[in-house]
Formats: sequence, structure tokens, C-alpha cells
Amino acid sequence: MTNSFLDNHEVVEMSSAKVCRILKQRIQSGQLKPGVRLVRRTIANDLDVSPIPVIEALYKLEKEGLVEHVPMQGARVKRLTMEQVRNDLVLREAIESQCARLLAAARLSSSQINQLSARADELDKMMSRHEPNFQPGMKAHAEFHLALAQQTGFPILVEELRKIWSRRFMQLAWIHSALVPVPRDWHRRLIKAIASHDIQKADVAARLHVCRNPAEQETVMRGLEKIVAKLQADARETRLPCPN
Repeated sequence: MTNSFLDNHEVVEMSSAKVCRILKQRIQSGQLKPGVRLVRRTIANDLDVSPIPVIEALYKLEKEGLVEHVPMQGARVKRLTMEQVRNDLVLREAIESQCARLLAAARLSSSQINQLSARADELDKMMSRHEPNFQPGMKAHAEFHLALAQQTGFPILVEELRKIWSRRFMQLAWIHSALVPVPRDWHRRLIKAIASHDIQKADVAARLHVCRNPAEQETVMRGLEKIVAKLQADARETRLPCPN
């Protein structure tokens, strides 16, 4: 009986991870829009699992800031507000500037710098397409910045940065960069500053990378406000609990 219980528990855990992964992808890609209800039975039928893994997945996604529970309504994709966007922007600046300082001080090897530079060039090439809904670009963008955090050797920086990118910020950052283009070597510049081994230079480059310069910051925020407003309007028009 014990073995049977453990087997069933493992199956539930695997199913929960599957449901969590699929729902996260749908939320991050915009397929599930902010405010859309997440009906447990509908999701279970759609993904061919029992309701239990769905409940666990929704709980995990709530902890990650992607889902919220509303009294008398149940779970829904968390609504976007500019306050959340500003908070994520401030937190991202703090984490990524710290990563840049640590990497500059660590004096990465030529091989490590070359690998990061190659990833930066590939990402900059994707960004030059200026396609707001280019999913591979959004994924590559998040992975590039997480790779920098991983190089610091501090898991807490990776974990907290992943939370920011896992929320809507990944989609917002990419869409905004497509609508308000950045220089063609935007990410290569960041790696170049880190490779200089100048901690202050790396810090300034990282903050500029996240927030742009003061003259552009107002334009950035106006652009993000328009994107958030559009996503909120789309959410009000959407009534389906979960797309097939």
C-alpha cells in the first residue's frame, strides 16, 4: 500500500509539473491574457489530467506571481498594473547591476566572455527583427540575462531574476524593445563593459541597459503603459476560461 501511495504521489507531481509548464507558457506567450479565469475542471479536461495536479499547478503559479485567486470567482491570470511593472523594473535593475559588478570583479576567462558575446550577438540579431510577438526572441532574451546571473555563482540572484522574467516582464520587455528599438549591439555593449573588469563601468552599463538613460526613461514608461493598457483591454474582451 505504501508503494502504491508513493507511485500515485509521483504521478501527481509529474502531472502537476506538466500542467504548470503548459499554463506558464500560455500565460507568458499571451495566449492566456491577464484577468482570464482558470477553471480547474476545464483545464483538467483540456490537458487530460485529474483536477488535483491542476490545483497544485495553480498554487505554484500563484507563488510565482502569474496567477491570483479571487474570492467567489476562483483562479485567474494575474492582472497587470503599472505599479507591478515599475516594481519589477526597479528590482531587475538592482539584481542585474549587482550581477554585472560581480562578473566584472570575477574577471571571467576569455572563453567565458566569448561565449557570452556570441549569445549577445545572436540575441541582438533577433531583436533587430523588431517583431513584437516573436516568442523565440522572448525566450532567448530571458535566457541570456539568466545566464549572466548564473555566472555569478549566487543561486539567489538567479532565482529572484527568474521570478521577474517569469512574470509578464519577459513579454513586456521584448514587445517594448520591438516598438522602441535599441541599438543593434545592445547586449554586446553590456558584455563589453563586464569584460573591461571595471566594476563601476559594468554597473553603469547594466543600469543603462535596464532603464535606458534619463532622457529615454519617460519614453520607456509611456511605451510600457500603452502595452499594459492594451493587454488589459484584451483581457476585458476575453471571456473564454482556457483556450484549447
